[in-house]
Amino acid sequence: MNFLLFGGEPDSGKTSTVTRLTNLLLSTPFSFTIADGIFPPVGGTDFLILLHRVVKVQSQYVIVSSPSDDAAAINNLRDFIIKHSSAK
Repeated sequence: MNFLLFGGEPDSGKTSTVTRLTNLLLSTPFSFTIADGIFPPVGGTDFLILLHRVVKVQSQYVIVSSPSDDAAAINNLRDFIIKHSSAK
């Protein structure tokens, strides 16, 4: 399993960067689809989604989580990972 983490000061552009990356993954040539979660986010800027695509009959998954700066966000991400790890 590989991870890409963004860190930085408040209002330094982390969420906007993750949003642009997500838009890129959803577009051609990457063509991921949203398997769980809502994007773009409704009523805020933070989001937690599972992306999926099939390449040469192999499923590929990407979890994108924009919030990371408090215990609730970290716990939600942990629970999301557990939820989707047990289904695979």
